[in-house]
Amino acid sequence: MQYEASPNRYEVEQLIGQGASALVFKGTYENNNVKHPVAIKTINLDKASQNIEQLQQETKLLAMCNHPNICPLYQSMVHQQYLWLIMPELQVSILDLLKTLQPIGFDELIIATIMYDVLQAINYLHQNGQIHRDIKLSNFLMDSQGNTLLSDFGVASFIRPFSNDIRSTFVGSPLYMAPEVANNKPYNQAADIWSFGICLYQLSHGNLPHENCQAMEALLRVIQHEPPKISSKRNFSKQFKELIDACLQKNPSERLNASQLLTMKFWTKRADRQQLIDTLKEYQVMRQPKPNAFQEQVDTANNILQSKQSIGLSSSNWNFDEEDPVVEKKPEEPTLPQIIEENDTDIVLSGVQKLVEEVKKLREENTKLKEENERFKDRLKMFMNQEE
Repeated sequence: MQYEASPNRYEVEQLIGQGASALVFKGTYENNNVKHPVAIKTINLDKASQNIEQLQQETKLLAMCNHPNICPLYQSMVHQQYLWLIMPELQVSILDLLKTLQPIGFDELIIATIMYDVLQAINYLHQNGQIHRDIKLSNFLMDSQGNTLLSDFGVASFIRPFSNDIRSTFVGSPLYMAPEVANNKPYNQAADIWSFGICLYQLSHGNLPHENCQAMEALLRVIQHEPPKISSKRNFSKQFKELIDACLQKNPSERLNASQLLTMKFWTKRADRQQLIDTLKEYQVMRQPKPNAFQEQVDTANNILQSKQSIGLSSSNWNFDEEDPVVEKKPEEPTLPQIIEENDTDIVLSGVQKLVEEVKKLREENTKLKEENERFKDRLKMFMNQEE
């Protein structure tokens, strides 16, 4: 079925996710008087932390991907000052599932089933010359059949297929960030593998390494400390330890790639899919949405979708460089209210970059001082020998 870029055919029902400049709703698309369930991600272009190029990149990558474990993009459109991304309705993020049902960590059967799906998606991206750059549990979404899909390509990037191309942009979520990214060094697809290993750690322990640290301190620990090890107090299998060790290598060249990871013995532990469906049902019982929760956001979104005042750009090939028709804005034009304040992640990451650079300079200066001190000692010894 083709999902048209007609705003008035979509209806928002419930808020299911939020970010600094984006909201995600459960909704429907009407086709021949039949309503089909969808997820609707709306991004306020006036407040988006991503620039237009990044947003176009996200829609481009999603439209090009064709894999059962990658969340597809049905349609994208610009309506008023919002970008609307239409995707399949998925049930829950793996992060929410973990925090609700198993805050101290899932057993290995569940981990193997979830993460095998994710690894297949990562392998598909890497085989097609892409780096996701934001691998984390909140970007893993489960459907009603217990399948896990990889989502959110807001910071994904192309590299040249079958090349050793590297990137140097400082992006990603700090606690999942590979050492080379945290240290603002060039990186490649191996950075995704480190983040995948951190996700394995989180699913098995219920928490992240350095979770109680501020962002700057966490990044410094990632750079300076040895890779995290799984708890010796838990009875983890040898196969699971080998998998995590294969991902969490400080040197990116020593990490196995996605294709190699898929051949490891740990994946033979995968549970029956019905077990995940039962887990999902348990979650749904525990997390029944409150009636009329965030109704203001829902009502405002519907008002915007039904409004005829529109920029009129649509389809997955939307281009903001086109000439916009002149639209007279009214003072009462609806805008989606923010649930949370704009986050300061970009500011924090910028500060971390500066801090890392300062630490580097201090280390270099310290090394020079040590060298000068050694030279001074040598000269002093020579002088004393001459005196004798």
